[in-house]
Amino acid sequence: MKNIIQSICEAYSMQPYSLYVGQNLNKKIITKIVEEDVFINGDPYPYYVGYDKDENRLFEFRKDSVNVIFQ
Repeated sequence: MKNIIQSICEAYSMQPYSLYVGQNLNKKIITKIVEEDVFINGDPYPYYVGYDKDENRLFEFRKDSVNVIFQ
């Protein structure tokens, strides 16, 4: 069974920014947060990526820079 991500929070900040499924972000609702490889100069880097209901990418955070809360 695959873990479903509920929210992420910046790990190295004095005032961490949190994003969660169901949150309104710039007039769009975050419907899912998934772990994906984002390619930079042809090299894959692991990121957590948030999407809205139309599969538009809303944000990207490096996997090693956030804390994750699962459902």
